[in-house]
Amino acid sequence: MLIPLSPDESTGPDLLRLPSPKILALLSAGAIVVGIGSYYLHVESSGTAQLLRAREAITARDFSGALRSLEAYSAGHPDDAEALLLAAQTARRAGDGTAFERYLQRYATAGGGRVPAELERDMWRTQTGDLSAYAGVLRFCQAHPDHPTAPLMLESAAVGCLAANRPNEAVTCTDLWMKGTLSPEDRAEALFLRGRGLEGLGRMPEAAEDYRRVLEQMPTRDDARLRLAQFLTREEPREALTLFERLERDGQKSLEVRLGMARCRRQLGEIDKAGAILDQLATENPRDLAVLTEAGALDLDRGRLAQAETRLRQALSINPNTRDANVHLARCLSELGRDGEARDQFAKVKRIEDELLSRLQPVGKKP
Repeated sequence: MLIPLSPDESTGPDLLRLPSPKILALLSAGAIVVGIGSYYLHVESSGTAQLLRAREAITARDFSGALRSLEAYSAGHPDDAEALLLAAQTARRAGDGTAFERYLQRYATAGGGRVPAELERDMWRTQTGDLSAYAGVLRFCQAHPDHPTAPLMLESAAVGCLAANRPNEAVTCTDLWMKGTLSPEDRAEALFLRGRGLEGLGRMPEAAEDYRRVLEQMPTRDDARLRLAQFLTREEPREALTLFERLERDGQKSLEVRLGMARCRRQLGEIDKAGAILDQLATENPRDLAVLTEAGALDLDRGRLAQAETRLRQALSINPNTRDANVHLARCLSELGRDGEARDQFAKVKRIEDELLSRLQPVGKKP
């Protein structure tokens, strides 16, 4: 990966100097407001408001809104390479690879420099799971935490670590990212990504704490609300149901939300309400692992043991190592009086849980 050097560092064979301060300010837009005020004062005085709106949208992590403003601006200023670079960066952060590459090509056509484009492409590769440059990125950001590109590099690395199923490294990146000065929106995103990393490590209480902090700062973050609700379902079904119902009121009617509501209803003993939701989900998703597992659990609560066994074995035919379906099947076999099979099933559950525990890794302290 191209690691940008400070202006007073020498250039080695594998490293390139920083782009100009003006381009670097645009490159770091949305992460740190450095050297950008004079540029936008010029834009405002010239009567062009699109870039100002784009900057505000980037700060709010409204990347689609920012891209609309940047596209409107670039239609009238097709040779403004800096604005095209900002559009490419925004598309990358939004995860839109097609728009990202299109804007980078337009940036090159407009005379944009090679170094900023290569740095952006490196960050795209990193955030999509290619962690070949991860160690170098981490060393650079640890050595230069105040560098304007460090927050962007850490953000892309955290996303990439999650994509590559390396949650411990994702937590490391977000911890370092949050040591800097972030906007409330970026801090909420860093907390959310760290929560996902902790969740991947099986440290759900800590992940839930991060999701709560996200919602304290950004109450509209439905992604954090969903993950918090899913964690609370088992131990705090009443609170979880409140969160799921809020998601439904906000127009979130995904399988995850509806299934979460059914689980909470079952946990609260509202069997008929849970059954009504699950009947519809089972019709719509007859081979869904989570639906089959929850429907089997509900059959157990209703005393329909034969039907429960059938559904749970269907779930295990999809994934034989899913914990919940194995737990419910062990309970079902025990209630059927098939003690030998139940013992074997409980032993399998123990092996699965031991494997899950073995994946836990130590993580650094929170900032």
